[in-house]
Amino acid sequence: MKKRIVSLLCAGALILGLTGCTISSTPTSVGSIGDVDISAGMYLLSQYQGYFSALEAARKQTPEEGEELPDYSSMSVKEFMKETITVDGEEVSKLAADTLKNVQYYAAVNTAFSALNGELTEQQIQTADANAKSVWDANPDLYKKNGFSLATVQEYQYTLAKADALLDMVYGENGTNAVSEEDLQAHLSSDLWYMHTANVPLYNAETFQTTEENTAKATEMASSLLELYEADSANTGNRYELFRNKMIEGLPPIYDATGNPFAPENAIGTDLLDETMLTSYFSEESAQKIRDMKFQDAVMVADSGFAIEFFQRVDPVATGEWPAIRDQAMAMVYGRQLQDELTEYGTTLENGLDSAATRKLPAGKIVPAMDNGAQH
Repeated sequence: MKKRIVSLLCAGALILGLTGCTISSTPTSVGSIGDVDISAGMYLLSQYQGYFSALEAARKQTPEEGEELPDYSSMSVKEFMKETITVDGEEVSKLAADTLKNVQYYAAVNTAFSALNGELTEQQIQTADANAKSVWDANPDLYKKNGFSLATVQEYQYTLAKADALLDMVYGENGTNAVSEEDLQAHLSSDLWYMHTANVPLYNAETFQTTEENTAKATEMASSLLELYEADSANTGNRYELFRNKMIEGLPPIYDATGNPFAPENAIGTDLLDETMLTSYFSEESAQKIRDMKFQDAVMVADSGFAIEFFQRVDPVATGEWPAIRDQAMAMVYGRQLQDELTEYGTTLENGLDSAATRKLPAGKIVPAMDNGAQH
C-alpha cells in the first residue's frame, strides 16, 4: 500500500481538533504566495499546525543539568509564544516562521502540480472528498465555531492528493526526474530495512496486565528461540523460510507463558523501516542493532516492555516481494526528498501575504482543543 507523503500540513493534526477562535471581521483571503491565493481558513490551518510544530520542538529540548522544563501543553498559546525553544543549542520553531513555511509549502504543491499540467483523477477527488467529510463529520460544530468550512477541509485534502500525485509525476517511470529500479533498490541495502517480523505481547490480552514472572519467562524463551534460529541457519539454504518456520513452531509456547492465544496471521508479518522510524520508535541500542543487520540476519528487540519483537532483514528482490513494497519504498525515500524540494521551492515564491489581514487572525487566539480550558 502506497504511503502518503509526509507533509507539513499533517492530516493527524486536523483530525485531532483543528481549531481557532471565531474572529469578527475575518477576511476571506490573507493574500497570496506566488499565484496561489491563501484563504483565511487555510492560513488558520497553517498557523494551527505551526503551533503544534513548535510544541513538538519544545518537547524535544534537553534540559540543562538541574533545569526543569515547563509543561508547555498546559500553557495558553499566548504564554507559549513567549517561550524560547532551543534544540541542540539552536533556537528553533518560531510560530510565525512555521506558519509561513506551511503556507509556502501549500502554495508550492499547488504551483508545481499546475506547472506539470497535473489533474486529479475522479478516484483521487472522491477519496479526498471522503476524507474531508470524515474529518468534518467528526467535529462539525467545533469547525463552524472556529471559522473552518467544509470547503477549506476539502481544499486541504486536495492538496495532500496533489502531493501524492507529484511523487509519480516527478520520480515515477515517466516523471521529470525518473528514478531507475536500480537506484530505488539500492536503498534496500543502505537506508531501508525490509523485515520479516514476529511479535509476542508481554501483557495478557484479556486483563492487560503484565507480571515480572511472565515477562522473565517469555524473554528467556524468546532468546532461546532466536538462538535456535541462529544455530540452524548455518545448515540451511533458505534462512527466510527457516525464520518463519521457527517462529510458527516456537511462538505458541511463549504466547502460552503470557496467557495469550497464538494466531500466525496476527503474530507474523512484514515491515519496511527507514531511519526516521528507527530513531522514533526504537532505543538507540536497538536502532543500531537493526542498522547493522545484513540480509537474513535476525534480532530480538524488547524496548517497550509490552512486547518482544523479532526482526529478520530481507532482500525483497531475492524473495520476490519487491513489487508489493515498491511504491511504499518510493514514497518513503523520494517522498521525503520531494517534500524537502517543495519546501525549498515555496521559499522562492513571491510573498504576497497582506499583513493587515493576517493581523486579524492572531496566533494568540488559537485554541488547541475544545476542552483544554484555554482562555481567549
